[in-house]
Amino acid sequence: MTTASFSNDIFISSEVHLNVIDEFVTITQRRLDETSDSYARDSLRDLLNTLEEQRVSYIPFTDPLAAKG
Repeated sequence: MTTASFSNDIFISSEVHLNVIDEFVTITQRRLDETSDSYARDSLRDLLNTLEEQRVSYIPFTDPLAAKG
């Protein structure tokens, strides 16, 4: 089994990216709650799904112990 070695910079950067994604999710959700236009709501739901997929991809890189397996 090969263990990947990650620098601390990757963990810090991933945490920053994850926080930005979380802020964007909050903004997007607020806009979704504020609009009644069906096209805009569908578009915002798609965006939220994409953001969640991106969010999940960063999680393993925010915890150095989890990344070691």
